Amino acid sequence: WEGDKYEGMWKRGEFQGHGTYTRSDGHKFVGEWKNNILNDFTEYDKYGIIVRKYVNGVKVVLGQKTPLNKKRERGILFRDGPRIKWEEGGKKWFTTGDEKTQGKYEGEILEGIPHGQGTYYWFNVNRYEGGWEYGLFDGQGTYYSYPSGVKVVGEFRRDKEWNTLRYDKDGNIIEKIVRGKLKKD
Repeated sequence: WEGDKYEGMWKRGEFQGHGTYTRSDGHKFVGEWKNNILNDFTEYDKYGIIVRKYVNGVKVVLGQKTPLNKKRERGILFRDGPRIKWEEGGKKWFTTGDEKTQGKYEGEILEGIPHGQGTYYWFNVNRYEGGWEYGLFDGQGTYYSYPSGVKVVGEFRRDKEWNTLRYDKDGNIIEKIVRGKLKKD
């Protein structure tokens, strides 16, 4: 513990909410704390490389180690459609493609995949605008479905709705997703 430090939110003398715990050896734990225990977090080594990541206490398998300080670039990527190609365990993204037959992504890119803020356009005109992590919808975003006019707004996690509201074409709430499950009224 000597030389370790914590920067973040506190509640009744305990780590609570978002924070960063840095060990004296340089390892960092960045994420959400509940009652002094990390629940959702990413661990980085002293070089800023991701060592492991947990979401809701479950380890997430990452494709490649990503430096914490590596810069994202802005660009355009394409994904095969309607059939998605799977190569080496993941969805394949391309730097060239055809907007009429493939999905198109515009936004921040890290190591050849969507990572950060961006917009994905399906070839059938549906679109998602919002946060991305390692090629998946992740964070705050909005999904637009055409021609139905349905709009989904809220938090997405690993390509799935997490805490969202679905609106019809007139702006009325038609469904609510809470912690990944449809909430029944």
